[in-house]
Amino acid sequence: MALLKALTPVSSYSSVVPNLLYQNTGGFGEALMKSSVVKRSIVIDGHKTSVSLEDAFWSGLKEIAEAQQAPLSMVVGEIDQTRQQGNLSSAIRLFVLDHVRTHFRRD
Repeated sequence: MALLKALTPVSSYSSVVPNLLYQNTGGFGEALMKSSVVKRSIVIDGHKTSVSLEDAFWSGLKEIAEAQQAPLSMVVGEIDQTRQQGNLSSAIRLFVLDHVRTHFRRD
């Protein structure tokens, strides 16, 4: 599954997620990950809003919506209605992370 790619060790990232840039820190072979956040517009319950997400989270969200056979706006609307705190972008990241963790535990 594409969502499980997020669990790949850092040394394998550059071949798995080409849109992320890595910079060698020169220390103990550790890598510093840089990812651009992209602002995206979406309509929820007839209202246009925007979320700022990294490509990996946006792609994961779209994959989850496709797997649920639901429109992306409906999935985001449900996330918006059930979030406990924080902004919508953070709630989406937590939703995708939770989905990956749940899926990973089943495998």
